[in-house]
Amino acid sequence: TSIGASAFDGCRAITEFTIPEQITSLGYGAFSSSGIRELFIPPWLGSVDGMVFGSSENLQTLHFQANSLFRGAITEELHDAMEPKEI
Repeated sequence: TSIGASAFDGCRAITEFTIPEQITSLGYGAFSSSGIRELFIPPWLGSVDGMVFGSSENLQTLHFQANSLFRGAITEELHDAMEPKEI
């Protein structure tokens, strides 16, 4: 099951989100331009499409395990804007 492409695109009201266990993938731009500030990426997430957090100016912290698939999916845009923290 996935959170589809652009599912929360532009949704500034969403500042927190917990990815439930049944979600195994995040679609392209799923949280683009959203109000997300902090997010925990679960170890069961198996697929992350591009620009998941594109233009999400409020995003400050992503938490994920060191061996997480997500580690390689951070865009240069996010990398320049924040320092990832491993859990």
